[in-house]
Amino acid sequence: MSGEFLDRLHKASAGLRDGLITRVVCLDPDRLSRKLMNQLIVSEEIERNAELVFVNGDYQKTPEGMLFYQMRGAIAEFEKAKINERMSRGRREKARQGKVVKDYLVYRYDYDQESNQLIVNEQEAPIVQLIFELFTTPNNGIVKGINGIAH
Repeated sequence: MSGEFLDRLHKASAGLRDGLITRVVCLDPDRLSRKLMNQLIVSEEIERNAELVFVNGDYQKTPEGMLFYQMRGAIAEFEKAKINERMSRGRREKARQGKVVKDYLVYRYDYDQESNQLIVNEQEAPIVQLIFELFTTPNNGIVKGINGIAH
């Protein structure tokens, strides 16, 4: 669970407890969470104090309705895992080929789409070198930290 997700859940929980939120409308169960356990915890928390409504489906409080709801959550978790697996495999293959794997908006480098490589930006390179020198070379016996260099 991400910190952002937990922060939103904490804020929503306060609104639910205080009666400020009486209905939560969600597109689909997998929009609550892509992990079944988290989805069940969040939906239980919401339903303790408010109505939980899904735009794409009606999940009755019957054994069949709960089974289908949990199946949707398990499928969403599976889909997320498969997406992550494919993305990892693709990144590994790009790295194996010597290509750029992640965000290519890196200061000091430009991205060459034709070769799928990072190339040194000659205008920005001296600034990066200066930052490195300020960080690693003592100036009057003091090595400047990140904040000192930023100032």
